[in-house]
Amino acid sequence: MAFKFNRSSKEPMSEINVTPFVDVMLVLLIIFMVTAPLLTVGVQVDLPESSADSLPEEQEPLTLSINSKGEIFIQESKVEYDGSFCCIHRLPNRSR
Repeated sequence: MAFKFNRSSKEPMSEINVTPFVDVMLVLLIIFMVTAPLLTVGVQVDLPESSADSLPEEQEPLTLSINSKGEIFIQESKVEYDGSFCCIHRLPNRSR
């Protein structure tokens, strides 16, 4: 026999009760069996028409970086610093 029925009352019970585990698994199985067919069916939605303008196209952001030597770069071009950044106006015209 696999069970030991004549154990003393001081020994801990080493059997695992799997009934709650099986109950939870069966409930989850039923929930998934009910909801799975509903996930494959699409719902028709009538979206309202919009009169707003479309979003602007993605543009590369302006990158200003300073390296460890103190050199200043706008995008990939090196810029000499003379107290002001008048060279920013020389960049290609961007929509702001």
